[in-house]
Amino acid sequence: MKILLLGPGSDSFPVALNEAGIQYEKLTQNPLPGVIWNATGDVLQLLEQAIPWTSIATVLVAWIRARSSRKIIVTTKDEKVIHTEGYSVEQFEKLLTNAREVSVIDTKLDFCPLCNQRVSDLEESCPKCGRRLTPSKKSKPTFQIPETGYAIEFADSGFDNFPTVLEKAKQSFRYETCVKGRTTWHLAVFNKDQFLLVMELAKSLDGNKKRKIYVNGKEERWQDVFAFTFCTSVRKYSNNLRAYCFGVDDRQINLWGCKLLSMGWNESSDWLAYGSLHKSNEGTNSYVWIFDKKKILHELNGKLFFYRFCPHINTSLIQAILELLPNQVKVSPTTEDWRFRTGAETVPGNVTIHEQHGQPGAGVSWSATYSAFGVEPHGNQFARKILQAAFNRCGIQEPKVDDILK
Repeated sequence: MKILLLGPGSDSFPVALNEAGIQYEKLTQNPLPGVIWNATGDVLQLLEQAIPWTSIATVLVAWIRARSSRKIIVTTKDEKVIHTEGYSVEQFEKLLTNAREVSVIDTKLDFCPLCNQRVSDLEESCPKCGRRLTPSKKSKPTFQIPETGYAIEFADSGFDNFPTVLEKAKQSFRYETCVKGRTTWHLAVFNKDQFLLVMELAKSLDGNKKRKIYVNGKEERWQDVFAFTFCTSVRKYSNNLRAYCFGVDDRQINLWGCKLLSMGWNESSDWLAYGSLHKSNEGTNSYVWIFDKKKILHELNGKLFFYRFCPHINTSLIQAILELLPNQVKVSPTTEDWRFRTGAETVPGNVTIHEQHGQPGAGVSWSATYSAFGVEPHGNQFARKILQAAFNRCGIQEPKVDDILK
């Protein structure tokens, strides 16, 4: 079982384990996604094969009761998150047998300003030098916002669903309250990999104007973080959830895996006109279209920024699609995969194409002259090749390419 040390004061917990004779190993590896670390990046791995649950439970209860700034959160093997305030040794012991990891949290690290003796925030004076500490211990009506992960701050409201809001908030990694003026405020903290829980709480706060969202310690505009939620709310009713983001429900092919980008695989997509036509020596109306990948990437980044918090966006796939898109393609009125993109207006860089079919005066014949300024896909075979190669590169098993292109 692993024990995560969170917050500046959590380094006191290994001392408590040492005093109880409980053996452990410190893991100082790179942080896993969604794990909030303290300043030293410590994770403790208990070493004993027969773990002394009673001893550990006793240490946990004594440690959490020593300071009001301390919390212990247990994540069970079936992924239940349990806040343990008020638990007895017997309750802790029973809970630990089914625990996957224990998060030990202390948000404060207090020392006596005179002798530097560590003191509890429950003490009115320093036990070493006797200096009075009560004035410096007055709580402030504010929250400590974590530097990693997500945090939602919101005020009490009279909405009928507010009990449900509180229930969802208490499922977070860390839940706190404080009073500002005469209003009670709440803080729910989530790890990086818990954004789906963040979305559920945010949705339940619709209509509550007293709310804030923090991402990695920085306050973000609510509408910026949750700009995509309407799309995800529609997605859950799709008959093909995995293919939904590729435009299946709209009968539009989207290689990038995000329909909100509006960068489909069709004749009206602007990004397929980012580039230039160059004459080739293979025929009168034969050209080479060179894609402007820098401009395509710029457009992708600009649009992705608005939906960057969507948990369904796969940036590795988007990068692979852009890399697998060829730098140039051959295009003519008769090429298999590409056709000229035409328009009535003259634009910079366009070319004039003149087609002649049949001989005038000898049966059926016709001619056409038009301006070409880009390319458009002819059929879906080229898209199939790119998607399949990108899926293989990224190890994507679902959805199947055929489900997207059918």
